[in-house]
Amino acid sequence: NTPIVWQGTPYRPVVFTARDDWSIGQGITPSNSLSGYYAGIALEINASTANADATLQNLRITRAQTGIALNGRTNHVVSHAQFVDCQNGIKPASAEFRLRNALFANVLTNFNGTSSTGRCEQVTVDTAGWLNYNSQIQLNLTSSLLAGVTNLGTYSGSGNATASSPSGLFQSVGAGAHYLAAGSAHRDAGITGIDPILAS
Repeated sequence: NTPIVWQGTPYRPVVFTARDDWSIGQGITPSNSLSGYYAGIALEINASTANADATLQNLRITRAQTGIALNGRTNHVVSHAQFVDCQNGIKPASAEFRLRNALFANVLTNFNGTSSTGRCEQVTVDTAGWLNYNSQIQLNLTSSLLAGVTNLGTYSGSGNATASSPSGLFQSVGAGAHYLAAGSAHRDAGITGIDPILAS
């Protein structure tokens, strides 16, 4: 409900994860087997009350029912973000946002909201039931890769590619599991008209 001072950096990202996830930080005891969804909403931003747009970068949200709920205002920017094993990725209400360089991996519904607009560049989706669950979000994608998405819903844009399955599209490098495979036709693809800072 107040303005956010966000301090995520490339080598020190902000991570929202399950109590039972011991893959990062120090383990919490007692602990159970990692399963299901944990946070009802990992990060809820009431921008109308805060009277400020949110600028978030370098974040990872895992195992949440909803990753980010974004309410109100028109100039939010989320960049270098990962949503992993969530039920819903981004759930906006009466909001406009820009999403730049984002991964949705095993997220059941990537976008699910009302009366909102999302301008998204370089989005990678690996396996989803829905990209855009309802037509209440005007979704524009640019230079994005959608693999294994059962229902795309409505979206517009250019330079995008779809694949019925993620099989063979990605390779692991270090701790990252969604780098494009060597020799991929999706390398250096898309269009050049993306945000210049993102492109660099």
